[in-house]
Amino acid sequence: MSVAEAAPAAPPIFENMKKEFLIVLSVVLVVVIVGCGLWLAYYTVDSQHQKQTYETLAKDFLLEEPKSSLSLAEEDSPEQASTTQESVVILTAAPPRHDLAALQSENPDCVGWLTIPDTSVDYPIVWTPNDPEHYLRRDFYDSYASGGTPFLDGRNEAQAKGQNLIVYGHNMLDGSMFKPLLQYLTPNFQVTHEDIYLELNGAQYHYQVLAALETNTRSPVYVYTGLSDSTEMEDFRAMLLEETGLDAIPRAEGYLTLSTCNNQGGNSRVLVIAVLVEEVQR
Repeated sequence: MSVAEAAPAAPPIFENMKKEFLIVLSVVLVVVIVGCGLWLAYYTVDSQHQKQTYETLAKDFLLEEPKSSLSLAEEDSPEQASTTQESVVILTAAPPRHDLAALQSENPDCVGWLTIPDTSVDYPIVWTPNDPEHYLRRDFYDSYASGGTPFLDGRNEAQAKGQNLIVYGHNMLDGSMFKPLLQYLTPNFQVTHEDIYLELNGAQYHYQVLAALETNTRSPVYVYTGLSDSTEMEDFRAMLLEETGLDAIPRAEGYLTLSTCNNQGGNSRVLVIAVLVEEVQR
């Protein structure tokens, strides 16, 4: 008798179980695929809605831009200027401000506006010290939104001086919210985008980027918020010196730390740390 003839046939029950397993597996795969498709569709619609919301806010609550002032070139006399029709346009480099009072009437939790010129970062800042992560998944109007709204650390005070202001925002797949912060890990981007503007309490503050760090939620940068005490300020600067590897940390009245998730997810974070340069005068 051959081996093939000696081998027993599989019992019908096992054949039925195999077919049932394949059917169940097929159903599960279909459900997963449909679920992923629905999630992607929802994410796309939600992202577009959020983008439209913040673009509308930026437009509707923008204060009138100051008119560009014209001055004659110093080497020209008024007569020469009138003949040549040449003039020098003096423009402010700071972005236009937003009507924070009007924004607060829409949402009392709004305390400021953050702008990084030549990027998509142009958002209101909210602050809920009694519930710090309230806007983690809520838009400006307190409705659910996967991208949330950039929010100030609950331990901070909503003032520029004497603070390491920590502002949190999501790293979104569509490139919105704080996604552009990851580009600061590229030295050239840091050089060309060193200016950050933050509006608080009716004033606009100009910050300059010191460093960008790949770190995690245990970073000592998160420990420091209030810096009104001279000892805390010196400890903060010493910590930055060690964490950033810079040769020196400028003395300033305040600092700004922008925090977002790294692409690896989990506890990984990217921090962009900036120093307060001046209050912008208009």
